[in-house]
Amino acid sequence: MKKIINITLGGRNIAIEDSAYEKLKTYTDSLWQYYKNEDGRDEIIADIEGRFSELMNDKLRKGATHISDVDVDEMIAAMGRPEDFDKEAATEENASSNTEGAGFSQNERRRLYRDESNKVLGGVCSGIANWLNIDPTVVRILFAVIAFGGFGSGILVYILLWIFLPTKNLSAYIGKRMFRNPDDKVIGGVAGGMGAYFNINPSTIRWILAIPLILSVLKGMHFFGWNDDFNIFPSLFFGGVTGTFIFVYIVLWIVLPEANSPYEKMEMYGKTVDVNSIKENVQGSMNDMKGRIQNWSEEVKDSAQNISKKSTILCRNTR
Repeated sequence: MKKIINITLGGRNIAIEDSAYEKLKTYTDSLWQYYKNEDGRDEIIADIEGRFSELMNDKLRKGATHISDVDVDEMIAAMGRPEDFDKEAATEENASSNTEGAGFSQNERRRLYRDESNKVLGGVCSGIANWLNIDPTVVRILFAVIAFGGFGSGILVYILLWIFLPTKNLSAYIGKRMFRNPDDKVIGGVAGGMGAYFNINPSTIRWILAIPLILSVLKGMHFFGWNDDFNIFPSLFFGGVTGTFIFVYIVLWIVLPEANSPYEKMEMYGKTVDVNSIKENVQGSMNDMKGRIQNWSEEVKDSAQNISKKSTILCRNTR
């Protein structure tokens, strides 16, 4: 029987199987050895541990009671081992020579299951997302809108899928994720997050969401002589579209997490988060800091020289 222990990782308390913790420790020990000659090794390892903490906290937040061996194996596979990046050329060659095997795996992935390892209510949405290879949050939002936005059939479809779909522990989604964007927000950051996910200017999304509301208000004020007989945009249209858009925005605001960490923001823009990208991010930040310090020291040096020149001129003038 496996023992559940509590550890502190990345400032979070994590419940984890003792064997899973040993796997994680072995992995981080290998990172310490691999990066022993890298600049910023301590920061790189700390950021990698912080990323593991994020992934584990996400698992627990979605209903897992603790982190298992399987969870740690998935996270290590997603993050990658440093030596994997040194063998990139060989990996590409093997991938091209194993095309038939890859096609078989693709067919296996195309089967529809309920996801037992990532479920909020039955694992239907996560299973559909795995089948479509998209962020499970997107599917959950669509079902929420369909189910509660006046389309009762959505609830029936969900129940039927819950009953008839077989269950399976599916691999965790790795790819672009939808978040609320704290760096580009007017109200909640929903439009900013959608813009990042769909590669659309957030202002366009804001106008799409706002125009029905604006037109509804103008019609209510009889702007430009609009009245109840104005048939081009009837009240039913305004009320229905405006109400739906407000409802959708509120659902997104509630369901979407906010991208607070640097690596959540990377996921939001579809950038790969692994040990290699973390190393590059840390070392890039260090180089930026070195550049700022060098610029600052040069500015201080120039200022000191200017002060010295002015002092010399002043002394000569006083004589």
